[in-house]
Amino acid sequence: MTPTARRGVRAGAAAAVAAAVTCAAVTAAHALWSLDAAVTVPAFQVGGVSFAAEPRDADDATTLRYSVDGGAVAVLVPGSTIAQVLGRTGNDLAPVIWSFDVTGWADGAAGLVYDVSVAAQVDAVGTTHDLSSGSGRDGTLLRYSTFKVYPASGSGGCSWVPQTAQPAAGQVPQNVYVVDGDAHLLQEPGARAGEGTTQVWCVAIAAIDRPDGLYANEVTATGTDAAKGTTRVSVDSWHAAVAFPSSQPPLGDYRNTVLAQGVADGTIARDADEWGAAVYPDPGSEPDVRITLDPAVIHPGQN
Repeated sequence: MTPTARRGVRAGAAAAVAAAVTCAAVTAAHALWSLDAAVTVPAFQVGGVSFAAEPRDADDATTLRYSVDGGAVAVLVPGSTIAQVLGRTGNDLAPVIWSFDVTGWADGAAGLVYDVSVAAQVDAVGTTHDLSSGSGRDGTLLRYSTFKVYPASGSGGCSWVPQTAQPAAGQVPQNVYVVDGDAHLLQEPGARAGEGTTQVWCVAIAAIDRPDGLYANEVTATGTDAAKGTTRVSVDSWHAAVAFPSSQPPLGDYRNTVLAQGVADGTIARDADEWGAAVYPDPGSEPDVRITLDPAVIHPGQN
């Protein structure tokens, strides 16, 4: 469903409510003219919609974020979760997985869809970086990681991480992706079931590392039987895989030099030593990432 169509849905719903109120007012006025007496018009509910989201690792219900007046809700992926990519070492690393629930319902013939978008990075002081371009802010781990948001499998698992296309020639590369996030169906029109429908969404975060190295070794041994004049050859081979640890670009290399001098009995002895250290940014300052979920009401025949 296009944004224009969705705005039309909201406008149509408002018009329907207004029409119902107008109709009720006319009926009340007619009664007053006919009876010449005061008549109380009872309040009635024309329908209801609920939409909310919360992280799956939440330990209490206070983290459930409800939509207010049909507006968008948001969940935050903690920067500390993104920083966990630094602890992944070895070859063929599994991504860091984080997940959240989306739940909601619509009364009567209405249904619900919602858009999923990765909106912004938010640091500790509230400074934001827009992620609509699909690229994280320079100097953050997100900038050097892939961040994929996608629906869970039918069993609610997140182990299947969708593949994303490589950028075409001349296209600006991105590292933030949303899969199947446009007008995602939560409830078919007129299909409310009990307390509503809940869907699980996954976030897979993986560092973009330099290619790992594979070092091959081969040994050949040759033996000769002098008596028989025969030669036997044996070959053995093995390899070692070298994986680079995940990291941000270093802030710089710092070198230290120490000079020492000693004098004894008129003799001078001198020595020098040097060492260095690479300094990296503090991963504890990694910004959170805000994911936005924007609901819309649909009716039979809309998609």
